[in-house]
Amino acid sequence: RQIAERIRSYVDKISLQGYSGLRCSVCIGISSAMPGDDKTIDKMYDEGEAALYRAKRSGRNKVCLASH
Repeated sequence: RQIAERIRSYVDKISLQGYSGLRCSVCIGISSAMPGDDKTIDKMYDEGEAALYRAKRSGRNKVCLASH
């Protein structure tokens, strides 16, 4: 989550020269697994995607963790 927040913060500071009033932002959805978890790649993808869309719905420019 810390790395994702740093990426989000960095993108938020990007200046679009010549385009006043426009700004860059990013939404990031995160899924994770620990050794021994029985999660498949497809399950992790689905969790990350759900977290991404939750971030978008909650106002954008956010990082959200998957709900387990």
